[in-house]
Amino acid sequence: MAVTDDPSRLETARLTLARGTRITDPELSRSLHQVTRVAAATLDVARVGVWFINAAWTEIHCELLYDRRSEQFSTGASLRLADYPRYADALKERRVISAEDAVQDPRTSELAPGYLIPLQIGALLDCPVYENGEVVAIVCHEHVGPRRTFAKRDADFAVSVAELLSTIVAQSGRLKHEAELRKAREELAQARVMESLGRMAAETAHDFNNILMGVSLAIHNVGEEAGDEKARALTDARELLDQGARLVRQLLTFARQGTFNGEPTDASAKLLSMLPRIERILGQDVTLTHEVAANAGKVRLDPAVFEQVVTNLVVNARDAMPGGGALQLRLEREQARLKLRVQDTGIGMSEATKQRIFEPFFSTKGQRGTGLGLAIVFGAVQSAGGSIGVESEPGRGCVFTLDFPIQL
Repeated sequence: MAVTDDPSRLETARLTLARGTRITDPELSRSLHQVTRVAAATLDVARVGVWFINAAWTEIHCELLYDRRSEQFSTGASLRLADYPRYADALKERRVISAEDAVQDPRTSELAPGYLIPLQIGALLDCPVYENGEVVAIVCHEHVGPRRTFAKRDADFAVSVAELLSTIVAQSGRLKHEAELRKAREELAQARVMESLGRMAAETAHDFNNILMGVSLAIHNVGEEAGDEKARALTDARELLDQGARLVRQLLTFARQGTFNGEPTDASAKLLSMLPRIERILGQDVTLTHEVAANAGKVRLDPAVFEQVVTNLVVNARDAMPGGGALQLRLEREQARLKLRVQDTGIGMSEATKQRIFEPFFSTKGQRGTGLGLAIVFGAVQSAGGSIGVESEPGRGCVFTLDFPIQL
């Protein structure tokens, strides 16, 4: 007795499909796997495929094909409907195409030379899938072997599968639109936040820069003839001036997001030229080691921005080693990528901190930190088409790995 000779088996299959194909993801793959597998077993056919029709009705594309004999899934095949006009007309006119002898049936015989005969398909039971009253896909039940007569209950079951697929396609489309809308709203909200922060940073930087210019002028006016106390005050003032100038550069760089790219930078030459300054930044308590590959390549960043990226990472590492430690810089080329690795032996970070370190104005340094250093690093790396990875655990130091495409 064939599977479909038992009405209870058909009803059980319908219930299985109805209960097992809840759509919570805009992607169709998982649901189509379930539908094709159950349909093939219920109708006792070798293959079940779901083919989507493009809007112009010029091509059908196999979204998923299940082969019951091998229990394998495949996808990607396409057929031009212009080569099969009678089959295309039948899809538009009929709810079910039941071809007991598919090679001879006038509705499907056009498929024989290039599809049916090579695959030894003797009979077809195809049903259109509708969305908003239009045929958008076909569910194809393919019997491999000699001709076969499909009973009315077989056709009814095939129609119920097509109707279920219509529901799945419609629901999947709604979920996809909802996901796209949600993403667009999130991106718009984030863009507005970043725009506001950028304006605030620019305004703050320009105001602060005016103050610094006044301080600089006052220091200059004191002159070289000041006594020891004034000399020490001048030294302190100059240090504060340097700190303020760094803050201004950070704010201005953050404010000009998206404009990090200028003349490409020779990363090897630039990093080597920075080593003396990096040693001064680190001080005597931090040991610097470096491995810089010669002629590693260029990155799509302005030299000043590349220098600031490295400096920000070095300062961040130094501050994570208040009792001293070691810093390693490594620059290497891997095929068409350039990788910069900055590793310290500092206090490390918790997972919660690691998730927030690239947020603008987020800092674990209290009043000593602006919260802009790593935000600038992140923005610059992204603008150069690169990516940045972070490895860290409390008490086990930190590793930043910057990965850039090499600018040709």
